Order: sequence, then C-alpha cells, then structure tokens
Amino acid sequence: MLVSSSPSGNQWNNENGPILGATEQNFIPTETGTYYTIVTSEFGCVSSPSNSLYVEVVGITKIPQDAFFLVFPNPFSNLLNISYTLQNSTEVKIEILNSLGQTIANPLIEQKSEAGSYQIQLNTTSFKPGIYYIRFTTGTSSIVVKALLMK
Repeated sequence: MLVSSSPSGNQWNNENGPILGATEQNFIPTETGTYYTIVTSEFGCVSSPSNSLYVEVVGITKIPQDAFFLVFPNPFSNLLNISYTLQNSTEVKIEILNSLGQTIANPLIEQKSEAGSYQIQLNTTSFKPGIYYIRFTTGTSSIVVKALLMK
C-alpha cells in the first residue's frame, strides 16, 4: 500500500498519467509500475510530484470466474472441510501438500465434474501438526490455500 503524507487532495499517477478514481490518501497498486502522487490543496495549489516508487506486484492470484473454492475451518484439528462450486463442467483435481510442497497422498479428487456444488470432509487425525497447502485445479486455473493443522 502506498501512503501519501497529505490526508486529502491526492491524485495518484503511474507512468501512464493519472489513475482514474485514485484520489485517497492510501493507494493499493494492482499492476507493476512506477507510482507517485500530486496533491492539490483546498486553495487550488498543485504540489510537485512526490517521490516515485517502483512497485512490483507479486502473489496476486486471479480468482477463476468458473469456480469457487473454500477451505474451512482454518486453523483446523481433526476435520477439514473443502467446498467448491463449478459454473461449468470441467476437470477437477484437489491435492494436499506438505510445507515442502510435496503431495502427501493421492489426490482427493481427480475427475471431470459437472457444474454444481461439492463438499468434502477430510479426516486429518493421522496428519502431523503443521502447515498444509490445498491445491484446487480446474481445466482453466489453479488455486492454493494455506491451512494450519493444530492438535
């Protein structure tokens, strides 16, 4: 998040010029680039551009439009619920990975599924406490959710 020292009058810019609607004190870039703000006072005085900051956006996953995926509760203990909804018929694969990224068992699901809502309840009593990753893959995208097992 970028923060201006001025509480009002901000206009955030990038290398393409003013960013439409970006006029608050705080601004969260959604694209990699160079950002700065220009402040206009209540009397119409315009500041020089602020220091330019290069921001590289990483780790933002585009959530697929064709599926919804939820893991709960998190943290979990003996049972982990996995719920997903598909808008269209597609290949689905759900895997549990350990903290090293290794698949710890055969995929929970690896099949073509029709549009609809699905729920899986996974018994985790044999799992060791720690961090696990649940990878949900469809024909068009993949989402990884971090989950904490506490005993």
